This record gives sequence, C-alpha cells and structure tokens, in this order.
Amino acid sequence: MELIQGGSLEDLLQREGRLPVARVSDLGVKILDALIAARAAGVVHRDLKPANILLEGERVVVTDFGIAALEGDTRLTMSGAVLGTPTFMSPEQVSGLPATPASDLWSLGATLYTAVEGRPPFSGRILSSLFVAIATQDPAPPQHSGPLTAVLDGLLIKNPAERLTAETARDRLRRLAGTSEPHSSAPVWPVDALEPATRLDTHEPASSGTPPAAGPSDGKTLALGGDDGIDFWDLCACR
Repeated sequence: MELIQGGSLEDLLQREGRLPVARVSDLGVKILDALIAARAAGVVHRDLKPANILLEGERVVVTDFGIAALEGDTRLTMSGAVLGTPTFMSPEQVSGLPATPASDLWSLGATLYTAVEGRPPFSGRILSSLFVAIATQDPAPPQHSGPLTAVLDGLLIKNPAERLTAETARDRLRRLAGTSEPHSSAPVWPVDALEPATRLDTHEPASSGTPPAAGPSDGKTLALGGDDGIDFWDLCACR
C-alpha cells in the first residue's frame, strides 16, 4: 500500500472545525473522481467518511475499501451485522437494503455536509434513533453551506433513484470550486478487461487470471490489493 504523507479529512476538521465552501467543493470533485472509477470497476465503497479520505498537499486519496462490495459477492454480508459507519450510512443501508453506487453518493453528501458545517447532517443518542433519523427525517438545516446547499440536498435525497448522479454533482462542485477546466477523472481499467467477479454486468464465477496492468501514469494512482481471496480496489483521485 502507498504511504500517504498526510492526515485525514477528519483530522483536518478536528483542527479547523469546518472548511470554506470552495475548499469543500474542490474536495468533492476529487472524491467523485475516485467513486466514478470505483463504479466503473463494479465496486461500491460502503464506508465513505472523513476518516477514510486522506489529504496529501493537493492530493485527495479515498482509502479503506475493506468492506467494499463487489457485484454478486456476499462473503462480507452477515445477518444482523452493521457494515459501515452509522453516521454516514445511506437510508437504504440503515434499512437493510443492498448498497449501490448511489449509496456512496449519499455518504459523500454527508461527508461534504460535515466538512462545511462542522457537524454531520444526522445525529442520535443511540444507534436506533440515528437510523430512524437517517431513514425518515430531513437533515438539520445547514448554516454555512451557501451555494453548496443545492448539491448537498441533491445528494441527501432519501430515494437513491432520485439523487444527483456522480457526473452532475461533479460538474456543479467544479463550478463552486472555481475550476475553469474539466477535472480529469482517475484512471479506470476498461470494464470489459476486468475479472468477471468485479464486473457489474456478469454473474459468471471469478477466474484466476492476472488483473490487467494499469495505463500510463498521469499523476493519479489506482492500486489493487487482496485479503483472504477477496480483491478490493484502493483508489485515489488527485491533481
């Protein structure tokens, strides 16, 4: 695994309390680059939160794919288990439904909300009350998000089918961040070249072949790791 010379977004928020809209928007663009790359590979992170976003100068690294879901893989699913960090889990996750790429977008919305407001959008004294709030209540009205509010609202829609798409959210965040040129996405291996177990459009058994080599480096990284026979992507989107 790559050594990142920097702390997490959670560390930064503990020091500074909250961040300006433009800074949060820029972070959102880079995080979405990684989520779009993961989606193309058939991977759902399932635990996106400030502690899993590492900062190294201008680089933003999405890490800890330890409970990431691959299409058709149920080896990490256990009855009664809570997979993820409750404060940043989507309504469908707290309701016991499968996580999808749209679930990661909800978690991104909760993460960006926390970064700009200095507090998460939902809270509860016990786990059950937190889950009820996420599933049924509106988030606490933001006080510092300004023009970012519309993006947060679009990502924190209860129905995953109605949430902002990753591409739409990235375009809006790019404008708020003041980025004049389109932000290139993290390198993505062609979906057709991936092993069957990591593809969204197949239920064939995984083969034992070797993953394809990544393309030429352009300053961004996409690394593959494994644990107990389960392959996970460790992605970073950076500039």
